[in-house]
Amino acid sequence: MLRNNLRQQCNTLLEAGVAVGQQRIPVFPGDGDLSLGENLHQLLQKQHPPPTVPFGVTVEKCAEARETALPATKPMVCLEVDSNGPVVCTSYLIESTLAPHFFHQVQRQRKIWWMRLSANPGRYFISDAHRTEDGGCERSVVTLKAHFTEPDDPEKASSAVDLEWLELQAGERLIKDFPKALKKTSLPSVVSIRQHMDRITLAMLLDALDSPTTNGTVRLHRNIAPCKCAILCRAKDSARQGELSDLAKHITYVLRKANIFLLDSLCPLVPTDAAVADRIATLDACGAPYAFVLRDESLETGLLQLRSRDTTLCETIHLSDLPHYLIKLVRS
Repeated sequence: MLRNNLRQQCNTLLEAGVAVGQQRIPVFPGDGDLSLGENLHQLLQKQHPPPTVPFGVTVEKCAEARETALPATKPMVCLEVDSNGPVVCTSYLIESTLAPHFFHQVQRQRKIWWMRLSANPGRYFISDAHRTEDGGCERSVVTLKAHFTEPDDPEKASSAVDLEWLELQAGERLIKDFPKALKKTSLPSVVSIRQHMDRITLAMLLDALDSPTTNGTVRLHRNIAPCKCAILCRAKDSARQGELSDLAKHITYVLRKANIFLLDSLCPLVPTDAAVADRIATLDACGAPYAFVLRDESLETGLLQLRSRDTTLCETIHLSDLPHYLIKLVRS
């Protein structure tokens, strides 16, 4: 579910588009079994009117089996990444004069995406460009990287971990298989982004566990957390436990109807405030960003306590505010 949420975030960014000047660049889906040139031929045949530069093509492929080092382990552990893991490759065709600026713009956008979802935004950086030239094709490659701390020495950063690869390509050899319609006025350059979704998911989990103020809390961002909240019932009067359980079931129904996922089997009746604190610590360790606490008074007033994992503060909301208020929180 976490990987699906991350993929949805990536897709949302693609749909929003990247701008060149005042112009938003459209991105079209392609076939992962075809080359870029073949995808462009197919796209020009299907789209009416056919797209003109600038535009993008995104495809999904299966990653090749490989081993990747996990630097936050001692001794160093190598993890074999499943060959069936999805890799999303997005290629933008850009006029050659605008391509270098666009390349830097995409780097910045991708770094901001990681920082916005991170518990520790300062860990991300972009490598220096590695430039090569081979037979009329010029390439400039940068890698978006992150530092994680060593488990035995929290003050020491580990080796950098590669997260995404961005590439700028130009030259006649690159576009020899492109449709002639795209080469009439000028030779376009290609800016490509390669994203391994399993690697992104592992990196987000490491980030959530590697926060300097974690204390057992899994700080997954509320946009990507698989479960957004849970419900606890604190009944002082044992005779009202059944009524509180019914209220919790009603809230669960309302939230699930709004496609807000809750932690299953974690809506217990807890007898003391200390038990509430223990349950909340368990929810924090599960990565749930919010928790509702229902009390006896909730049955008369309709008022609920909404506790935030990140601030550890509680606010009081009314039952009628659901699900809209929580939707606003988790999507902000």
